[in-house]
Amino acid sequence: MGVANQFFGFGVVFGTHGIGAVFIDGLRHESQMSHYRNASTYDASHRVYDFFTTFELQSVSVAFFHDTDGRSKSFHLVALIGSERHINHYHRTFHAAYHGFGMIDHLVECDRKCCHPADTYYVIGSTVGPHPYPDMVARLQSVISEEIKKQLKEQEGREYPDYLMACVGGGSNAAGTIYHYIDDERVQIVLAEAGGKGIDTGFSAATIQLGKMGIIHGAKTLVIQNEDGQIEEPYSISAGLDYPGIGPMHANLAKQQRALVLAINDDEAIRAAFELTRLEGIIPALESAHALGALDKMRFKPTDIVVLTVSGRGDKDIETYLKESGTRTSLQ
Repeated sequence: MGVANQFFGFGVVFGTHGIGAVFIDGLRHESQMSHYRNASTYDASHRVYDFFTTFELQSVSVAFFHDTDGRSKSFHLVALIGSERHINHYHRTFHAAYHGFGMIDHLVECDRKCCHPADTYYVIGSTVGPHPYPDMVARLQSVISEEIKKQLKEQEGREYPDYLMACVGGGSNAAGTIYHYIDDERVQIVLAEAGGKGIDTGFSAATIQLGKMGIIHGAKTLVIQNEDGQIEEPYSISAGLDYPGIGPMHANLAKQQRALVLAINDDEAIRAAFELTRLEGIIPALESAHALGALDKMRFKPTDIVVLTVSGRGDKDIETYLKESGTRTSLQ
């Protein structure tokens, strides 16, 4: 890591799996490194620590989009690793009052930072944005499907499942899950997107269900937009799925009918998350809970092999889960 102290740039990270793509891309450009790195992330604490230690950085700046008053644990934890803390209020006129900042805000802020290429290198952890990032991130995340093949061979005696299931927002974890199975017609691909309060309510992030062809953040894909082509405000209880676009890879799979796409509403995702926690002791991220919520919409045979990617843990979503748990208790 001798040259790592010269890393410069701005990284935007989505989900625990997203950090892997950002790491590899960052390492690929070690020779360009500087002393300052700016990271935009949802659950900042442990991901910024990864940046800090791996690249031997002198300082890290963290932009907080959801935490508007600085009271969350992440806001204080990043201080323990020496990070500079910022609370971003910049985008309030764009975002509706009914929910906080989401994935689109991180990309917008990242794009703004990258308007200064003299001191910035752009890395991203989701399959969105301009080429080659969607393809590059999908390739980097393909380690997920490599591991699926390996474990299935050991456990089931064959390398392919009957069903592969994953949540999609930008789509990096889903891209990694399905990468080595896209051309294998024996495998049914099932993608779960954020239905929000329902696809007919106006409070949804179900891009494949509601979107039309458009351009967003440098990519041609499906976009939730109005009749004038203006991007509509998405909504999801999950920040990582709260995006008005979708990775071009997934838009194409849906168009070709290679993937079955299901819109999972907030209440369905929450119910599935509580069930997994109760039965297995695993608290899933709200993003992953949407994939779990899709299980009830499927009809499997007893002999079917189903692989579902739980793309992250639910530490960052504990406050939401506690709130929903209290609401449900009061209604009973």
